[in-house]
Amino acid sequence: MKKKLLLIALPALMVLSGCGNVQKEQPKVESEQPAIQFEEDTVAHEEIFGEAVEAKQPAIRKMGELDDEPAYKIGYQLHYDEGTDKLSIRFIAAIKTTYTSKVWSRGISTVAGVETKAFGNTRSDATPLASTVYYTSLSNGGSDIMRAGQGDYAAYSSFIVYSMTGIPYTANKDSYVGVSLLMDEVQTDFYAVKIETNAGHTASTDTFTLSSDKQNYFLKGTIGGNADTYVVSDGSKVGDNRARFTLNLSASDSFVIINRGASGSKFQYWSSACLTYDGNSDVLTDFQNNAGEIQTKNAGKYALFLNNSETARLYRHKYTQTADYYVVGPAGPNIGDDGWTFPAESSPYRFFVCPSEDNNRGELLNIHLNEGNFKVASTDWSGDEWAYWGFKHKGWGGYDQHGDSSTVTGGGASNFSGNGEGRGANIHCDHAGYYNLYLTNDDWLSIEVVSLD
Repeated sequence: MKKKLLLIALPALMVLSGCGNVQKEQPKVESEQPAIQFEEDTVAHEEIFGEAVEAKQPAIRKMGELDDEPAYKIGYQLHYDEGTDKLSIRFIAAIKTTYTSKVWSRGISTVAGVETKAFGNTRSDATPLASTVYYTSLSNGGSDIMRAGQGDYAAYSSFIVYSMTGIPYTANKDSYVGVSLLMDEVQTDFYAVKIETNAGHTASTDTFTLSSDKQNYFLKGTIGGNADTYVVSDGSKVGDNRARFTLNLSASDSFVIINRGASGSKFQYWSSACLTYDGNSDVLTDFQNNAGEIQTKNAGKYALFLNNSETARLYRHKYTQTADYYVVGPAGPNIGDDGWTFPAESSPYRFFVCPSEDNNRGELLNIHLNEGNFKVASTDWSGDEWAYWGFKHKGWGGYDQHGDSSTVTGGGASNFSGNGEGRGANIHCDHAGYYNLYLTNDDWLSIEVVSLD
């Protein structure tokens, strides 16, 4: 029976020019996975999707002739063959003008982050996935025709396509196909379609769009009670983990993990499958499966670790036990307070205890520091204290020093300087912003940049 094909237009935009629950096992390098068998090219495949009309190359339109519609629209069509249990997916770009180069990139990931087709812009025979054929109309199943210059596509002069045909459906329906398109200097967003379809095989059960600037590892979903939120991974992975995320989570937050690699060079996707492994009772106290997403059971501050085993696992550290260290001074909780009053025990500028394997006394994550002076000290200045050039422990008469090195180290150290004389000089924050602070067992104050104001 012939299935009606549905074009679903995905949102498109005009393109203008620490602490850690480190895995206890040795990391494993991902073994090579069998690739999905399918055919791919940049023609319309009328034998699958219906009639298509080729066009001559569209005329170049001057910038003054272009309206305020997005520079392109991208959508997809599905066709499922019940007899062979094969799925075909056709991605369609409606475009306004001609381009010298129109190259598609694609990749396929399982929900366990395994790349069954590495993200790239060439076929297995090294042929570029470049569109050279323009279409003025494409079938949307039977008599439902999409025509360039008419209806929803009135602002567009033609279509180009990327087709992926003959995908074994049952074996791969838990995977995602992701594509992007580079047209000369215009880089489109990234579009992902789950191979699994609805009951009528007319649409995918899940699609999502990512801005082209989304790179490396990040969380995507409802985070801190806010929908459509992204949280990028921390600057430090801690040990051999793939990525670490430190953040505040609300109960019932629900998200997935995605890796787009440097400059959008990869596509890996992790669902709640990363919660399922032997010895997972610890992570399941705070997280559960929610229709394939990772859902928070209990609100709190967490560090999440995606480890480097062959099938990645998610570990978590929940920050519940506070440490006896605080940021004190005008750069932190005491803006305008020249007396440097010690903050309350409930202050957000109080450090948390770290897991012992991280070799830190404590850490303070994603905390805002203003431009100005501060120190790190234990309660009422009666115990340990970190200044810019030195540190002291309870009972010591003065500041010790790491040779001639500043106590402040780490990737964010260049944003801080000494203010005052001697080893007890204040630490001065030169650039306001959000930082991660770590007190190491060997008496360094290690600082990472989260984001600058």
